[in-house]
Amino acid sequence: FSHLPWVFDDGWIVDGTNPFEGDFSAHFPPDDNIARGSSRNLTIPVNTLTGGSFTFTVLPDIAMPYDLFGVYIDNVAVRVYFAREESYVGFGSAVSPGEHNITFSYQTASFEPPSQFGAGQVWLDEFRFRPTDGSSAQLTISSQVLEDLGIPLYDGEGE
Repeated sequence: FSHLPWVFDDGWIVDGTNPFEGDFSAHFPPDDNIARGSSRNLTIPVNTLTGGSFTFTVLPDIAMPYDLFGVYIDNVAVRVYFAREESYVGFGSAVSPGEHNITFSYQTASFEPPSQFGAGQVWLDEFRFRPTDGSSAQLTISSQVLEDLGIPLYDGEGE
């Protein structure tokens, strides 16, 4: 995560808790005490001349109507998760040419659930952007790639 211009809301961290591959994933701690009716966003700006696609893996442990996890391109939902998954699931979407913001957003309802449904947690890992121009260039955020480059990894700033 430290190689790219991610915009972290308060609360998102990168650490070794529950990664898909490698040693790290992005999430927010379970004791985050996020206020009801608020959200935690993680955004990556993308500027592409030719367009492309992005992929990622996510492990949502959530339950509607109490919380949800959405993936947005320029504030338009491309995927919304409403329920707990037993393991990481992959997703991808096309990106048109131009400047875009890809946002991963955990959102809570404005009311308190009667009991705990899911952990109210989301883990994000293995984000990749691939341009459609046929070049081999790609934007990859992977704990294994950063680890192989010898980049130090720590809470809030590394993956």
